[in-house]
Amino acid sequence: MRPVKGAARLVVRRIPDLGNFVYVDLYVDGVPVATIGYGRTYEGLLSPGRHVLSVVPTPNPKWPNPWEMTLDVRSGQTYSFTAEGDSGYLILRAPGGPERPRSR
Repeated sequence: MRPVKGAARLVVRRIPDLGNFVYVDLYVDGVPVATIGYGRTYEGLLSPGRHVLSVVPTPNPKWPNPWEMTLDVRSGQTYSFTAEGDSGYLILRAPGGPERPRSR
């Protein structure tokens, strides 16, 4: 992780239920930042401000639509999500409650 002034931490875990051969492609503001495989977790930094997080399953998605959410990031905070399947989408679920699926 590169230092970012006033950065916040982003943690995305991938649940095993997605299967061994499904990868989660994670994008921040349309830029690919990680491919998260079975048993893996992504940890990175975000600058403060509004960001769009997107996830897409690869290589042969059973959820063909990309999913995205807007995240208002505050300095020094940690944002944790779990990538999982729900209602026809690969989504990011926050520990405090589910995010609502929104396709592009």
